[in-house]
Amino acid sequence: MLTVRDFTQIFDAYAEFSESVISALMASLEEGDDDDVAETEAELDERMKTFEELMDRRPFLVNEVLLRRNPNDVQEWEKRILLWRDNDDKVRYLRMAVALRTQSWNPYVDAGCRNIHQRDHYHQPAQGYAQFPQFVR
Repeated sequence: MLTVRDFTQIFDAYAEFSESVISALMASLEEGDDDDVAETEAELDERMKTFEELMDRRPFLVNEVLLRRNPNDVQEWEKRILLWRDNDDKVRYLRMAVALRTQSWNPYVDAGCRNIHQRDHYHQPAQGYAQFPQFVR
């Protein structure tokens, strides 16, 4: 996805679809076949949980779209830090990542990695550095 607008259209369509599935499950519960009630309730609970998690992740996903577009945007990294304010370990990690991005040297480029923004693990971290995990998730 290139823009937040593209993401929003896809996200809203998926959310609307999820809501319609949940509504259909609720309607089938109201009709009430005794054989399928327990199974339908379990599926409804799982779908509701998944939908709530999706809605909770929306700000993170929008932020990720913006960071993919410009991974050096310090303001977006600061927004990411604010989104993770309840997770102290993640906040410390993100602050370190922002600090590394704002310095003139980069240990991963020095170690021979051509692209520090690649999605897979870094191949040869510089001496003294642990393998640097991915930024997202």
